[in-house]
Amino acid sequence: MRSLSARGVEPGLAARWRRSRALLAGAFGWVPGAVVLACAAMALVGDRPVGWWSALPVLGALVPAVVLPAARVDPPSWAKVAWLGSAGQLVLGAIPAYGVAGGVAALPFFLVAWAALPTAFLVGRSAYRTMMLPLVAELGSTDLELRVGVRIAVERADLITAGATVGRTHLVLHARRHAPNSAGSPARVAVPWVEVLGVHVELLAQLQPWLSLADGTPLLARPGPVVVVRTARGAVLIPSDDAQAVVGIVDRRVRRAHA
Repeated sequence: MRSLSARGVEPGLAARWRRSRALLAGAFGWVPGAVVLACAAMALVGDRPVGWWSALPVLGALVPAVVLPAARVDPPSWAKVAWLGSAGQLVLGAIPAYGVAGGVAALPFFLVAWAALPTAFLVGRSAYRTMMLPLVAELGSTDLELRVGVRIAVERADLITAGATVGRTHLVLHARRHAPNSAGSPARVAVPWVEVLGVHVELLAQLQPWLSLADGTPLLARPGPVVVVRTARGAVLIPSDDAQAVVGIVDRRVRRAHA
């Protein structure tokens, strides 16, 4: 995976990196490869004669297997993209292959393609958990996009999701309301790393304004540890229970941006 290069991997993260790489090789390599082989096997063992058309489903299954490992996919999307790749192989390869081949002998290979769906998702999720949990400061030296949960409160009951994304070039604070037929009045604040003057941890003793949705709904940072990111335009907060790890991650991104 292009998103998990060895660049910037500190010694303290090396073991995680190796385990996660192995799991990603399974989700984006071995599992898709097994589906391609299953499609080829269906063509060979099926009841119908093999012709040039028998190769088309194999090629259909091969496309996701080749494209996905070359794509940049950030850790939060590993499981979803692995599942979508297997779904694409099923639609483009396995289902047509079974339809072309026919016969009971091809059925076990068809089931292999179906089994790839949950397998790819679970292995991709394991790769994410292995690499990202628990958060450690050394993750800031990698090229990975990191998502951090935040502690927020609202003045009235509402269904709102919020978080902070520690990207390659920016810190992004974001929130939105989950409402049908609506964009959810999203809020987004982006801070380039080159504009950050310093970062430290503080302890909030009471509720404090954090973000406001586009419709004016205020979101409040709940008491507890927060990461304070200082810029020339003011400070932004990351109210996280993993504040000590997050401050180390942010500090590494800032130092790299200023290098």
